[in-house]
Amino acid sequence: MKVDKAHLTQFTRKVTPPKEQALDDEWSVPAYIDISALKDFELPLPLKSVLYRRGYKSAKEMENFLNPAPIPSPIKHYPQLKIAINRLVTACRNNEKIAICGDYDADGMTSTALLINVLSKLGAEVHANIPNRQDEGYGLNISMVKIIAEKGINLIITVDNGVNALEALELSKKLSIDIILTDHHIITSPLPEVLALIHPSTTPTNSPFRELAGVGLAYILALSLAKQMNSSEVTKNARDLFCIGTIADMSPLTGVNRTILVEGFHEFYNTECKGLKALQKLCDIK
Repeated sequence: MKVDKAHLTQFTRKVTPPKEQALDDEWSVPAYIDISALKDFELPLPLKSVLYRRGYKSAKEMENFLNPAPIPSPIKHYPQLKIAINRLVTACRNNEKIAICGDYDADGMTSTALLINVLSKLGAEVHANIPNRQDEGYGLNISMVKIIAEKGINLIITVDNGVNALEALELSKKLSIDIILTDHHIITSPLPEVLALIHPSTTPTNSPFRELAGVGLAYILALSLAKQMNSSEVTKNARDLFCIGTIADMSPLTGVNRTILVEGFHEFYNTECKGLKALQKLCDIK
């Protein structure tokens, strides 16, 4: 949880240390806080104190933090998610080719792997497209769109990128390639028309989906699609990749992020994801 200096000073006090021990002019030590109102809340005193200092002032707030609420229906939070799901159901049932355009960091890689795994199991022919950092830079680009078009692919899903690829999006539109754009980066310019935009900024201000990283958006897309096709079992490894990408991208551990991570880490050691099992073996993690 992010804590600013103004918040921190509520719970610290300045003390002048003994001269023989002083390394600095002052020490900041915890100030006394009165949590007597929480005496009936069954939690060890040190933990109650830590949570209180982090801004959770009531038993209800602490309970909600420690035991996150179940994930609500994402369809109600992302206005264009249903459009994306309907298009992907058609693509999977017709064994269409789909290009997943990702990125080379942990968030982009886990997003790409997640969708390839799920969409392949649901019947689509999936092609991964990760730009070369040295030659192509970041995210969806004109060269990538041209190659995708030459392969006869008319559906692109961007993961962890796309909102700033204006020229590539315009070209895709001219070539009649459908774009499902999933990205969590700041939208700085008006976007060209795309089939569906799955972005945190399209959710309500207080939405628990507001802080999802790229892999979180990919996970919600995959989860919703699998549910629509009555095949939720195909997302079994998706949560493991969600955990890796979300932590690596340093996304705030609140809302849906926290709910999925709390669930996921309990089963993480039991993963069936071949890539993660290989990493566990390499790191000698039992």
